[in-house]
Amino acid sequence: MTYTRSVELPVTPDEAFALLTEPERLRRWQAVSATVDLRAGGAYRWTVTPGHIATGTVREVEPGRRLVLGWGWEGSDDVPPDASTVTVTVEPWGEGGSRVTLEHDGLSEVEAERHAMGWAHYLERLQRIAATGDAGADEWAWAPEDPTPTTAADAALAKSGTTTLEAALAGTPMVVAYKVHPVTYLLFQRLRTVRWVSLVNLVAEREVVPELLQERAEMPALVEAARPLLDPSDPRTLAQREGLALVRSRLGLPGATDRVVALADELLTT
Repeated sequence: MTYTRSVELPVTPDEAFALLTEPERLRRWQAVSATVDLRAGGAYRWTVTPGHIATGTVREVEPGRRLVLGWGWEGSDDVPPDASTVTVTVEPWGEGGSRVTLEHDGLSEVEAERHAMGWAHYLERLQRIAATGDAGADEWAWAPEDPTPTTAADAALAKSGTTTLEAALAGTPMVVAYKVHPVTYLLFQRLRTVRWVSLVNLVAEREVVPELLQERAEMPALVEAARPLLDPSDPRTLAQREGLALVRSRLGLPGATDRVVALADELLTT
């Protein structure tokens, strides 16, 4: 199914196109955070509300006139990244204004209804910011569905334990750091039998996330390792997301605790 809606804005087509494509402007009416590589084949990633991340590929760009996105949601089975198509056209309207028409194609009937509600909400906010310069606080962003710091983050600095698995399940890229007393670290090194210390790397049986331990866990090194992960199109980010997907597949479906309890009960009763 296709969802279509047009809105008129009291700004020029170039100004309207900027509101639709520039991250700092998107953050004022549609997204909590946004990155956009505005070229055909580039990637975009918008945290619309914490835990709800629209992402995909920029398919076509005509500055000031037309934008085509492969649209989907990170972690969604119903509308995964690039599974549908959003086409936005901008044309002159009235005296110095513009008309923005949005078409969202490739959705099921259920998803078309859901997206219609979302687009209506955000196109109204687009009209408001174009008219007044301020769309106001977005009640959807301030009342997200079951948010956590991990699901809301673009990237994370994590200790080596279960936090890394939480981030892996959320698909959040990360850098692992750990620092202890030098004597403790010396004893650890003498007793160490594994190559990695983070649970993510241990589950994957390879280095998925960088581990900065002891003297390497200093601020300049942490910043250098984390900065690329804020760019969704960076090869290091893409490689890490592939590795995190492997970790999720090895962890299995939800319900691990129930499966362990059932296995223990079977062992005790046979």
